Amino acid sequence: MHISCVRGSPLIRTALVLLAILASGLVFSYLTADQVSQLVARGDTTEPKSKQLIRARYILTLSERAAFVEIESAGEVSSTNLSSESGIEPLTGDIKIDLDKPVVFLKVNWYELGDRRGFAKLVIEAAGQETVTQVFDATGNLDEFIELSF
Repeated sequence: MHISCVRGSPLIRTALVLLAILASGLVFSYLTADQVSQLVARGDTTEPKSKQLIRARYILTLSERAAFVEIESAGEVSSTNLSSESGIEPLTGDIKIDLDKPVVFLKVNWYELGDRRGFAKLVIEAAGQETVTQVFDATGNLDEFIELSF
């Protein structure tokens, strides 16, 4: 059976239909691919963006004498081993804060707390940001965190 309204070689028509199917398949795979594979296909790096870090000053006031204090933020740790003769004066220092994940972790190991509750007041001051104050308390050692509102 021969259809007179269709012109050209059947082999060329078949090749053109297969080419159109292949092209549409490539377009759909590009549109539905996840972003990481698109970056790799284009040769871009898949490393995360650089963090937005700001420097902040902290002031930590303790209610009792502590043996160990650790403040951590943005992967940077500020730790202090205290002697038994040290007083209860406030501890100060600088930390970096990641603006994408503004979280500060606090660990305090007390010398002799007994049945009393231990308190720690943490004040964080960063340039251009509001001052954050948080009071932590526990009957044992402190292992807490605070999410900042930066």
